[in-house]
Amino acid sequence: MCLTSPGMIDDAPRGKDTADLEEDIRQAENLESTLSDQMGELLEVIVVDRSRAARERLKVVEAQMVEARDKAAELNKRLDTKTTASVKRKLDSLRGVLGQSPLNVAEVNRALKQAIWKMVMNPAEGRLTIYWHHAEEGAIAKFW
Repeated sequence: MCLTSPGMIDDAPRGKDTADLEEDIRQAENLESTLSDQMGELLEVIVVDRSRAARERLKVVEAQMVEARDKAAELNKRLDTKTTASVKRKLDSLRGVLGQSPLNVAEVNRALKQAIWKMVMNPAEGRLTIYWHHAEEGAIAKFW
């Protein structure tokens, strides 16, 4: 089966339910917001009382807030690769560039890199194994 075959894209996994991931994002964003509020309160204490303890606590809270922000960003990035709309967009893009005549190799490579993280060809067995970015870990598509 060749890359331009409809089966390659039509049989690609379409992502998964993202409710748990979305809840994790909400929690990380809520934590970030709470820590931001705490930072504001600590800054007021520092300005008014020049409290050394408040300055030390501010450092800790700021580090926690940065960690929560980074976690939310990472989760949002993962969500983008898992959602059905994102997956559909990437597969449609791949289908479009593979359907061009003549093929634009640079565009094909770009679209493949967006949708697929690894392809393994086994010519002796006549098999192409595709590892999709958005698939469950271990979920692959094999074509003969």
